[in-house]
Amino acid sequence: MTIRPHPDPATPDATWRDVPVLGFTVAAGIAVLFCLVWLLRDGLTTDYTWGLLLSPVLMSVPGAAVMVLWERLLARVPRLAATLVAVAALLALGLVLAWWLVEVNAQTHLFTGSTFWLLAVAPVCAGLAWLAHRLLPAARRPVEEPPAALDDDAWARRLAGVLRLRKDLPDARVAEIVRDARARGAAAGRPLAEELGSPESYAVGFRKDRVAAPRRRAWAVTALVLLILATRLPGVVAGERLSAWDVAYLLVAVVVLVSEWCGYRAAVRRARR
Repeated sequence: MTIRPHPDPATPDATWRDVPVLGFTVAAGIAVLFCLVWLLRDGLTTDYTWGLLLSPVLMSVPGAAVMVLWERLLARVPRLAATLVAVAALLALGLVLAWWLVEVNAQTHLFTGSTFWLLAVAPVCAGLAWLAHRLLPAARRPVEEPPAALDDDAWARRLAGVLRLRKDLPDARVAEIVRDARARGAAAGRPLAEELGSPESYAVGFRKDRVAAPRRRAWAVTALVLLILATRLPGVVAGERLSAWDVAYLLVAVVVLVSEWCGYRAAVRRARR
């Protein structure tokens, strides 16, 4: 179950329908990983709480929702504004989940049983993803306005959305392209739609920024690693010993961090060729 590219360049690929479909699909994979991790950490038996059973879903579905929110905002507002709103939404969801895990879930103990019961979460999540895929209606395609029907402001907004969404260009570059397009229209004394055609066809002439996505991933992983270190630092300062599990996932996080930055550097080298 993947997100297919939308035929309209100005429309985001992801829809709200994709949140449960993609979220539960990812949750199924996370549930298998959880089982492996808990086998290493607790052995063949473990204590079950609602937090443990729901963790795969709580990690994936809100993340999918924020991803869809960010992409849909990107088509309408500058990248910085879309990113700030998405980060604020992610932090708000994180705070709510953290409160629930600490104040509510910590007081519950469902049962103690085989760690392999965690594997049962995977088919449940996969089934929910399949049901969402089958039952939720497909998103309606927006009614496309002909280029001539767009005034200059609407044309410029649509061009900016396409450049952010499909070309991955930063706000400064998008603003520069829009200013140049407006100047060409003003010099010709004609509406932008008549002078330059559709925003989508005009955007085809600009190259996609192949470095932006690897750079975002590298910084996102950096922030995640710093968050992990920040949560462990107070305990280390207080004299607590790190468990083998703590050391293991810190090492994994560092390996992923190095890999992402190497990928970013490789993208920079390819872009310079």
